[in-house]
Amino acid sequence: MYVNGKVVYVTSSIAFLAFLLIPTIYFGARLSELPAQQPAHAVTPPVSTAPAPLPAEPPLPSPVMSTEKLEVPQVQPDETASHSGPDLDGTWGLFITLEGGEPEEWERYAFERQGDIITGRNLTYKHVCDVTLDGISVRVETDYEGRRKSTFNGTLHTSHREITGTNTTVYYNPDPDKEDYTDTQSARLVRFSEAQLAEEQSAGELRQKRLDESAKIFDALRRFAERNDGKFPSDLAQLTTEDLNDLSLLAELPGRKITYKGGALLTKMEGGANAWRKFKEQEISKDSLVELERNLREVWGGEVPFQTTVLRIEFDDPPLAIDVASSGDQRTSDEGETSLPGEEPDPDALREAEFNNLKQLGLVCKMFSGENKEYLPGGWLMVYPEYLTDLRVLQSPWAPEGTDSYELLFPGETEKNLEALVTQLFESGAITDPNYTPSNSDAGVLPSNLQSLIPIVISQDELPAQGDRPPARAVLFLDGHVEAVRLSEWDARITPFLRQ
Repeated sequence: MYVNGKVVYVTSSIAFLAFLLIPTIYFGARLSELPAQQPAHAVTPPVSTAPAPLPAEPPLPSPVMSTEKLEVPQVQPDETASHSGPDLDGTWGLFITLEGGEPEEWERYAFERQGDIITGRNLTYKHVCDVTLDGISVRVETDYEGRRKSTFNGTLHTSHREITGTNTTVYYNPDPDKEDYTDTQSARLVRFSEAQLAEEQSAGELRQKRLDESAKIFDALRRFAERNDGKFPSDLAQLTTEDLNDLSLLAELPGRKITYKGGALLTKMEGGANAWRKFKEQEISKDSLVELERNLREVWGGEVPFQTTVLRIEFDDPPLAIDVASSGDQRTSDEGETSLPGEEPDPDALREAEFNNLKQLGLVCKMFSGENKEYLPGGWLMVYPEYLTDLRVLQSPWAPEGTDSYELLFPGETEKNLEALVTQLFESGAITDPNYTPSNSDAGVLPSNLQSLIPIVISQDELPAQGDRPPARAVLFLDGHVEAVRLSEWDARITPFLRQ
């Protein structure tokens, strides 16, 4: 059986090899009979025998972010596309640059990421704001209770500490037939470091302490005046512990100087509250606005809300001056001297300050009219402090302190009535638009932007001649632009309005 088994095994192996080799030999012979593969047709023209060049590699897509390496990690995968990008958590200051001026911090924001959403809050006006971060594009929107809307659009720097862009504010016009007023300015958001915020908090606490001390001194002066027919003492030495518990607040201290102007009368603000209460009981009109301003002038004793300074306290480190009015209102200045004694001020800087003041007053008028049925304010007293907080805006750089430098031409008037007035003056030929030259086909057609012709605030001070600039006066027009109107053009452009 063993031998037979071996013979059977060899026979089977030979059969298996034959089964594999016979098909291979057959198909190999068939393939050798097939024609050779023909070359593909050339894609280049037959006149050229040079091989076609290799196609260039497609250009790489432009990078969304700067090629400079970022200092913070990239976004996490679970963040949404509308809020993709680096972290914005922290406190940011909005710095606005007026034309030709230095950046000034106008508002402050706090941003915080909560999951895939960035929440924001306007710390200055206590409003919630919408924040969108897409790559390095940042958008911050703040709606001020439907009265106006501010939108910042900017690009985040690679340092992640600054965002440069523009800030646009839309002041809503309550009249549906009127366009909203829009103002766009160069702006940037700057993130404050923890060290900066801590230092600022410390400085703020010191500042508040000094303000509180000045308020205590004035309260002592007020108590004295109430016992003496409203008249302040002629000298601080007349104050006793009956008026001021801590008389050491009046002592001479290193780095602090107290200047007191005695004999003034106490300004009682109760009269101002009564004037406002009476005004709110009436329907708003030109007459009611003019009456309110007249009543406020009796309270304040002048046309600006900071007329008589009775107390001034100056500190050296850090520099701070606190002026206290006869009403108790405080005004502070942290700025040092703009020029050395005997040094002539820079004419360009003075001109710039004049224009900036008028631009600020233009915003004040626009905000007031937007919230008061398109009526301009009846004067500067009624816009303080809700619309105008910095009273230095009312003072020309050439004028002495406490001077009302800017005249409001149409107190309590409406924009609609002013447009009707300029239309009448234009049609009668009393005024002309220097930028408008009518042709025979459009004779009698009025300029589309009548507001640019209407002066609403003029400076009392003359802009002196400088180089190729002739003498002029700064004027704020109803559309918000400020212009140096040459004195040679004054009678043609401004005088017709002054006669109304």
